[in-house]
Amino acid sequence: MAERTKIIDIPNRRSSHDIPTIKGGGIVFYFALILFFIFSQFDYPWFFAGITVVTLLSMIDDIRHVPFYYRMAAHFVAVTFLMHELSLFVGNEVWYIALVMIISSGIVNAYNFMDGINGMTGLYSLVALITFWWYNKMVDTFVDGRLILFIIVGVLVFLFYNLRTKARTFAGDVGAVSIAFIIIFFLMQLINLKQNVIFILFLSVYGVDTVLTIFIRIFNKENIFQAHRSHLYQILVHNGGMSHIRVSAYYAIAQGVINVLVISVADQRTSIQIAYALMILLVLAVNYTVLRIRYTRYITKEASN
Repeated sequence: MAERTKIIDIPNRRSSHDIPTIKGGGIVFYFALILFFIFSQFDYPWFFAGITVVTLLSMIDDIRHVPFYYRMAAHFVAVTFLMHELSLFVGNEVWYIALVMIISSGIVNAYNFMDGINGMTGLYSLVALITFWWYNKMVDTFVDGRLILFIIVGVLVFLFYNLRTKARTFAGDVGAVSIAFIIIFFLMQLINLKQNVIFILFLSVYGVDTVLTIFIRIFNKENIFQAHRSHLYQILVHNGGMSHIRVSAYYAIAQGVINVLVISVADQRTSIQIAYALMILLVLAVNYTVLRIRYTRYITKEASN
């Protein structure tokens, strides 16, 4: 379909690829969700309605540019449906509802920002999904486990075409946004059930890279909405000469280790959880800073020579 409709990503100087590549392959995540929706006899209808809104708009955005404010409006509509599915409008203060909407929108944008090299979105999401599946099966059931398995299959299909030196397809906005909302749904379900926000650290590697990169770009007076190569993963690829798959694997493995730590302390007293959370964020921030400085200096030195 993408080949026939010419949904192609043409490389430019800010791209991490050098040949025209099909984009929008991440639509397979939504297809997996449709199959579950039919198979389960229409479980989670509001969640499905919300993700349908953002998937359709993101698909259009992959074909022709959609203004930012339309995309943000769609995100907030989708999050509203998702929160209604989880009954989060009942018994919660307005500030809490607003905070959930802002954080959810931030996660979606982070997924979009981080979807820049082969394997990144697929491997990182696979780690999150496997973590959710294991916790759901072995610790406490918070969602229909079949839904997680359907999405895992969709991610594996996508990785078959994307986890390559020369990817056959990219996730596109439709893939990054749809898988982000699926992850948010699982995360909200888990946090709502356990009443514990430490599970937000299941996305801490993406979070630290995104937040620190935005701070640096603001400090440098750059337009944070303009395409760039300032994320750490981009610096490791373009300045450090590492392969896409290697960097994507590093991010996925790092997040997997963190997820194990989070689960191991999730039932400990609050002070221990806070200590672990601060340690995780500090280690990630230090690694981000050291690697960024190292490879930025490396490329500067090479250029001067």
